[in-house]
Order: sequence, then C-alpha cells, then structure tokens
Amino acid sequence: MDDEIYFRQAAEKVLMLLSKSQNKPMHRNVRHLSMGEAGILRCLNSKGDATTAGELGRMMGIGSGGVANLLNSLEKKGYIIRKMSPDDRRRIMVLMTDSGKELIQRKQQEALNLTVGLLTQLGKEDTGHLIRIYQKMLEIAEDYLKHNPCEETE
Repeated sequence: MDDEIYFRQAAEKVLMLLSKSQNKPMHRNVRHLSMGEAGILRCLNSKGDATTAGELGRMMGIGSGGVANLLNSLEKKGYIIRKMSPDDRRRIMVLMTDSGKELIQRKQQEALNLTVGLLTQLGKEDTGHLIRIYQKMLEIAEDYLKHNPCEETE
C-alpha cells in the first residue's frame, strides 16, 4: 500500500476513534453544561485565579460574543461571577464560584477514577506505550505547527 494512502487511512481512523472517545463518560458534558461552558470552567480552573473574558476567548479559540454567551449562562447557573478589577475599573474579571470549583473538581476526580480503571485493564506495558506514543504525537504536532502555522478560517 502506498505510504500516503496508508497514513491518510490511519489519520481517518485516529480521528474517528478520538471522536468516539468524546462520547464516553469521561468526556461527556458536565451535568447540564454545554461543552463550551465546561471548557470555560476548565480554563478558569487551570488559571487558578481571576481572568478576563478576552483571555478565556484566546485560551479556547472563540470570539468575544461566544465567550459572553457562555459567561452569561454560567453566571445564571451560579458557577462564575464577574467583578470589576481593583487595578482597572474598566476591566471585568471572571472568577469561579465555590459551586463552580466543586463541580469541576468532582468531575475531574470522576474522570481520573475512570481513566485509572481503563488503564488498569490495558495493563502496564500497553499503558506505557500509549503514553509514549501520545507524548510523541503532541511533540511532533507542536513542532509541525511552529513551522506550518494554521490559517484562520471563518
């Protein structure tokens, strides 16, 4: 089989498997949250402190209108609050509430427990191979994107 055809078919298979994995319990939407809302909470959690809507948009790769809609929804659900920055009154900071922090921490623990169970079934050797290959793919992708920046599409 021609290498180009082989790698195209392999890429299609990998993307299909990744897509299927997104529907499994460890990737399902958190409670009654959309994927975007869960993404905002994960970004806020990773930041560890208050951030701006603009920074959240950059982290998630979405525009200001999309971020505003997600923040409005999360605020109504009690998972975030918006406060004026003490340093610059024109700047609005986004913070997770205790309820938001509790939800994201609980869901992360559930995902971790599920993954431990899956890796246990996979075994030590295959788990090691999975991690090594995934790390290598990420390194290759990072290097590729440095030299081949993606063009933004609308």
